[in-house]
Amino acid sequence: MNHNPYEVPRSLSERGAEGDSADLFVQTLPPPLLKLAGLASLLGGLVNLFLVMQFFVAMSAWNARPGAWLSAILGLLSLMGVLYLAVAWGIVKGKLSLVIVGLVVAFFSLVGSVASLLFVISLAGLGAIGLSVVNVVLLLLNMPNVQRISRAYRALRTQADPS
Repeated sequence: MNHNPYEVPRSLSERGAEGDSADLFVQTLPPPLLKLAGLASLLGGLVNLFLVMQFFVAMSAWNARPGAWLSAILGLLSLMGVLYLAVAWGIVKGKLSLVIVGLVVAFFSLVGSVASLLFVISLAGLGAIGLSVVNVVLLLLNMPNVQRISRAYRALRTQADPS
């Protein structure tokens, strides 16, 4: 490979899959903003699960049984909490489909958190609303980074197995 070490580095999109494996590996590393998006997704999932746990503890203290609406909201928040954890893992690994899932999860988490505020006003509910908005913004800002990481992983796989 004819490589000039003094040449100005070009981006992966200009070179295609011609870069050596070290260049491609560097392209797979998430930037700090993407790490922040992963952390916000992780925190969003944990806050959603904490909000569900808070409702269950309050209901058991009062020997109350949830109605149909509250059960639906708690089920939605539980599902969104688990999906947030998957999104946190996937966006750092360059899974573009999980960015789209993350945007949907953030929307439904926002809806579920606002609906939970109808039953009880809590800091966890307000925190879940704030984290949902932050997650939408960070996921939209990081979409090009996730695409770059995905392209680099694809190029590394083609270099390893050219068939």
